[in-house]
Amino acid sequence: MNAYRRGFRRPPAAALADAALLWGVAAVIAWLGWSGNYGMFLNPRFLWLSLLAGAALAVLGVAALLRDDAGPRPVPLRRALLLGLLACVTLTATVDWWGAGAAMPGAVTGQLGGGAAGLPVTASPTGPARSMPPGTAVGPDMRPDARPDARYDDPDAFAGPSDGWEATGKPGPFDDAPVASGGEDELGPRATYAGTDYVRINVAELFLLERRNRPEELEGRYVFRGAVTRHAALDARQSVAVFRVSLYCCLADATAGGFVVRPGAQEPAGKRPADGGAVSSGSVTSSAPSGSGSSGAAHAAQPTPGQAKPGAAGTAQAAPAWPVPAQPVPASRDILAGLRDGQWVEVYGRLTREKLPAKLARLAPREVFSGSLNPGWVFTADAIRLIPPPGDPFIFQWREAEPYLW
Repeated sequence: MNAYRRGFRRPPAAALADAALLWGVAAVIAWLGWSGNYGMFLNPRFLWLSLLAGAALAVLGVAALLRDDAGPRPVPLRRALLLGLLACVTLTATVDWWGAGAAMPGAVTGQLGGGAAGLPVTASPTGPARSMPPGTAVGPDMRPDARPDARYDDPDAFAGPSDGWEATGKPGPFDDAPVASGGEDELGPRATYAGTDYVRINVAELFLLERRNRPEELEGRYVFRGAVTRHAALDARQSVAVFRVSLYCCLADATAGGFVVRPGAQEPAGKRPADGGAVSSGSVTSSAPSGSGSSGAAHAAQPTPGQAKPGAAGTAQAAPAWPVPAQPVPASRDILAGLRDGQWVEVYGRLTREKLPAKLARLAPREVFSGSLNPGWVFTADAIRLIPPPGDPFIFQWREAEPYLW
């Protein structure tokens, strides 16, 4: 009888706590697998492995209840060191080590891709969210019939179903450029400003171009899109940072890459772009066929960064107003100083070799786990245009040759 009682005695509090923690983690893994949110954290192709790990944790929870615990034991040193290391890794995601979010006059760290206050176009999806079965990828994934030797930059291999961020009526998950009412992409591979051609490219492709270090490419002129980030160190340089987030499989590996954008145009004193879209130093055109439509309506009613409120004192000191509808304007110091944190812009210009301080190169928006500015190159802007945040603000794919994926 005594042996029977010893076999079924109540587990100690420590064993109950261990079992509860193990079962709790197993329950979270099971919820991620069956809720359709797994792809927000890990690649869905590893769902089976995560579910297997959750089942193993559940079994370990049962083992924790049945173990014969003679009493409290000291925690082994190696286990304490491992737990301390995990705690330090957790802190790297929650502490603003580099002062990216430090308060400063006239500039704050805003929402990457959130748009500026008063912007009439939002970054939220235009279509309703879909319910997805377990294991469904959030975002584009490989086609099941893709060739085994398909390259990562092959759009036919990755042209999967659109995700919850995708706007309706768009041609594909990788083409997040503004489209005409007919649904066809109105933008060609190049844009023209002030009689000069600019190659449309995204930030990730611009990073790859710089790494290839080909003189003919480095001397070219490019236009890319991204969200503005302000910082005191950049203000001292009369510059801003323009970031865009790249995803390889899911939000868990989101990485923000960006360039320091510095002014490359000197605007004559007393001359400002007039409202109505007339810009004396050039206008933008598309290399697409003329029948593809105009994007003026998409960029109408843009905010005017730094513009003084009606009736406010010191109107003469206000930053220059942007044309309505927004057209590219010369990227002078005043224009860059008037940009607000989180605004989306198109930047026309060229790469200039300039090494950034190590601390500044580690600057990244607070909304992503990792990110950085290009440490060896800055982007000298000829012109800048305010744009609405795209329906899908992320970069899922990139190419190493023109036409780029923009």
